[in-house]
Amino acid sequence: MASVFHRSATLVAVRVVTVTMLGLAAVALLGWLAEFALPTGVSPLRAPLGELTADGRPYREVFRTAEITAAVLFALACPPLLRLAPVHWQARATVGAVFVSAMLLLAHAVFTLDCAPSAGEVCAEPSLAHRVHEVVTVLLHTGYVVATVVLMLWWRHTWRAVAGTVLAVHLLVWPMGGLLEVLGAGELTGAAMRLQLLAVAFLVGAAIAYLLDVGRTEQP
Repeated sequence: MASVFHRSATLVAVRVVTVTMLGLAAVALLGWLAEFALPTGVSPLRAPLGELTADGRPYREVFRTAEITAAVLFALACPPLLRLAPVHWQARATVGAVFVSAMLLLAHAVFTLDCAPSAGEVCAEPSLAHRVHEVVTVLLHTGYVVATVVLMLWWRHTWRAVAGTVLAVHLLVWPMGGLLEVLGAGELTGAAMRLQLLAVAFLVGAAIAYLLDVGRTEQP
């Protein structure tokens, strides 16, 4: 009996750590909202999020720090999340997708753009970091879609409907976001990318609610 209670207490602690890290990661992921309080010099409607961290932009370190923090927290949440996840491929694939997305988010913050074209800046010959950022942007937004799909395969009933709604948002804004950043076109590129990140943060919030709900039903 003592071992049962010990295991239960351990799972509760793991669940608390997991939801805390996921919650903090979601907040950090929305760090770009600070642009509405800071004179960034770029338009939230037109500018891809990558331009907030472009070389020479004011407050670039603020936004880079937020991205790096989110990436690290998402990555650190994966081991305890794996402990809580059911032993089937859908759940394991979801955790794997979260980790890959975290690594891509980290690369997105480390390798930055050389300039901010939407602000009227003229870019010279793109550096390696600039090109890596462009590729990572597409992969990152693709990763968000893949993670949502595998999460839908894991969840059931109302939870699956929540993930499906987020997937619909992804499929609506994904081409306008990640791909248009590479093309450097689209008057609503920035708005599309920001909407997608709002959807990701919402899904993380739903995941936290799911973990807490499952935790309540599993309590002895």
